[in-house]
Amino acid sequence: VNEGNQVLRAAVQCRTWDFVPAFFYGINLAFFQRDTVEARRMLELGAQRSPENAASLRKLAIMLQADTFADEQLALNYLTQQRDTASDPKLRGMLDKRVIRLQGLVALRDAQRRFEAKNAALVRLEQLVEAGFMPALPEDPLRLGYELRAGKIILKKMKIAGMEDQP
Repeated sequence: VNEGNQVLRAAVQCRTWDFVPAFFYGINLAFFQRDTVEARRMLELGAQRSPENAASLRKLAIMLQADTFADEQLALNYLTQQRDTASDPKLRGMLDKRVIRLQGLVALRDAQRRFEAKNAALVRLEQLVEAGFMPALPEDPLRLGYELRAGKIILKKMKIAGMEDQP
């Protein structure tokens, strides 16, 4: 990773018209080195260099920031603010799906707290509907859904072979 990042860092500096090195360098920084601040800066640089890919690159940078919040309500507030101030309609649409998804998580966790205050630990998400704590489970606009893992409701993530066990 370090050698690859050296090459990418040099490519970012000399290929000022090309968004690809900034994108890959940003991805490496975020996922291998956990440097989300610099990763977001690289993704923003890539967005400036590629108007046709700007919305996707900015969404990725925003999602990296949202993932740093320990509290889902703070993350939701941040995403909502980013969506509401986005001037690019494509970016606004992408962020709206993320806001709706996180709203579903917040609602599920709230229902879980209320359920567990009156009952035993939650075993299945469907218990929230069966016990009347929610009219229905929220729909995930990304179609990944929600899951109960180790007693906590979380967002399901896309599985990438070989990446699940990364530290």
